Amino acid sequence: MVRLTKRRLSDSQVVQRLWNAIEVIRNQKQIANLDRITKFMSRLHSMHPKDANRQLGLAVKDGLIVETLTVGCKGSKAGIEQEGYWLPGDEIDWNVESHDWYCMECHMAGEVLTCDSCFRVYHPKCLPDEFRPQDSNSHWQCQVCKSMKKKNTTKQAMGRYLGYIVSRMKERASELGKKGKESKHPMYRRLVHTPIDVASIQEKLNENKYKSFDEFKADAQLLLHNTILFYGADSDQAEVARALFKDTCHELAELQLCKNCFYLSNARPENWFCYPCVPNHELVWARMKGFGFWPAKVMQRQDNQVDVRFFGHHHQRAWIPSENIQDIGVNVHQLAVKRSLGWKKACDELELHQRFVREGRFWKSKAEDKMEEEAESSISSTSNEQVGFASEKYTRT
Repeated sequence: MVRLTKRRLSDSQVVQRLWNAIEVIRNQKQIANLDRITKFMSRLHSMHPKDANRQLGLAVKDGLIVETLTVGCKGSKAGIEQEGYWLPGDEIDWNVESHDWYCMECHMAGEVLTCDSCFRVYHPKCLPDEFRPQDSNSHWQCQVCKSMKKKNTTKQAMGRYLGYIVSRMKERASELGKKGKESKHPMYRRLVHTPIDVASIQEKLNENKYKSFDEFKADAQLLLHNTILFYGADSDQAEVARALFKDTCHELAELQLCKNCFYLSNARPENWFCYPCVPNHELVWARMKGFGFWPAKVMQRQDNQVDVRFFGHHHQRAWIPSENIQDIGVNVHQLAVKRSLGWKKACDELELHQRFVREGRFWKSKAEDKMEEEAESSISSTSNEQVGFASEKYTRT
């Protein structure tokens, strides 16, 4: 049943600043009372005492800060009970919480919708119209759970494709743990409901646990979500995580545009750009601004723009206006091109591609070749056995 609930009220970054204030004050052998905490927040973070007081109250309600009465042991208030604040201990079992505390889109607290199929929560205003619940009495699934139902390919093929993306994620994610706090920090699980890192994504991939590309994308988004919660939206780590998620989304879009092109552009076998895809890409002459016509493959079309990848040494990509596209059948003499060495090499590659298309010569990995050979061998041996059995039967007759 769809219902709005307040999982948390306090801001995750303010909470961590309050934790820091309490730790500093306690380390000075003083009681972390309201006066000392508000002065600390004002001095270090320019926070108004009223705002600090309000955020402290919200953090106490969330169970992220514990309010107690403590007896002073020095100064004018020695022996007098004072209101003090402590960091949370093990009073709450954070592992039994069924859902995240912060919206997956804006990473803020407040009134949220909880998904009936996973741990994710969202503010209604953060959801696209098509994913908002229409009926308050029905079960509600978030956009991630709905998209993960689509099966893209076999788990083995998925592992082969996604392996290239994960290897690049590892390179980019190295900056996340270089400085600052880590997931082993004692307060990490107070803010991060579902921990994940690139190593755990790699492990899931190795174990063939991903059923769809959207499920993989959801884990990359979760990595961004956790980074923002723990390090802050304006931190260096968050900037790295945003770039990592953006790059991952781009690579997944490229993968779903053409799996064969994605795989070959990463595996890079000899003449990789010449192998045809299924379905094969349209061939055209395309002209970038300031250049002549050049042979290219059409990757996609949008409105009056054509996304092409050029034949030649670098196999560059570009969006070209439709008026600068000519069918590959147009006579090259009509195009008035400058026949440079690079252009000639691109045309040679085009001719090799066209030959591969005519011959039906598609790229196959060594594993696929081996599987085909084994299948053919099995068929051949079965046929020989049947022929032998028939001959023996004929002889007996």
